[in-house]
Amino acid sequence: MAVHTAQAAEAAARSWWERLPADARLTPPDYGGRAALIVCSTALTEAVVALLDERGVRTGVDQVRLDPAVPSDEVMALAATHAGRDVVIPMLPGQPTLRLYPRPEPRTDIADDPVATIDLGPKAVKSDGWVPAAVVADALHTALASSVSAG
Repeated sequence: MAVHTAQAAEAAARSWWERLPADARLTPPDYGGRAALIVCSTALTEAVVALLDERGVRTGVDQVRLDPAVPSDEVMALAATHAGRDVVIPMLPGQPTLRLYPRPEPRTDIADDPVATIDLGPKAVKSDGWVPAAVVADALHTALASSVSAG
């Protein structure tokens, strides 16, 4: 069930991704583009959450947030626990780096430095600029599962 959900969510995310201007996917110039980026990142987050759930790693969809390390508009964040600490991971479509930040209060900006950074590597980015949900889930599974067993 989770795989089907993940596949459907990722298909929706890619569809929205393709609607964003190729030269400004993370900083669309208008309201419609910013809304499309949020919908895209939400669907991507849902796909990653479903894939992690299938592996027994509890995560969830948080809220829209800005990643202070990347010039972008708001994107959905994934909520998780890393090393016994609640974190959020802004899901920036097409980005080969994941940043885990201490989870701020609701409707509060991310103000702290990341507690961890995960580099997915250049091969993670497909020719069209997309980073598949499975690649993100694999990396997060390794980081989140190892932080549970180490903590």
